[in-house]
Amino acid sequence: MDDDTPPAYVAYASPDWWQIEAATPDLQCALQKISFAAMANGVGYELRPAAPLSFEEAANIADQLRDIGLAFSAGTGWSPSQVMKDLRERKLCRGPFTEIYWTGPRRWHLRSV
Repeated sequence: MDDDTPPAYVAYASPDWWQIEAATPDLQCALQKISFAAMANGVGYELRPAAPLSFEEAANIADQLRDIGLAFSAGTGWSPSQVMKDLRERKLCRGPFTEIYWTGPRRWHLRSV
């Protein structure tokens, strides 16, 4: 944990909605290239495809987000980190990714998975 502000991370990942939080302005161009748009509340970025993404399309998005340096949040339920692990088990994504998890308010940690 470096400070109170976490790095940009995937907060939600599903076939019909992906959400990025803590993204800095320098990531805007890279996220727009992957069809992410700023959220109406101005807090993050989101991707809401017209039709739910296939596993292959989700893997493509996940790989691009990993490659630009985003972490994938861990937690209960079907977290973005679980989505990445599932895509890896399906052999659609390869290699390590960064997982972000919290142990308390403003107490975030990163690990390579």
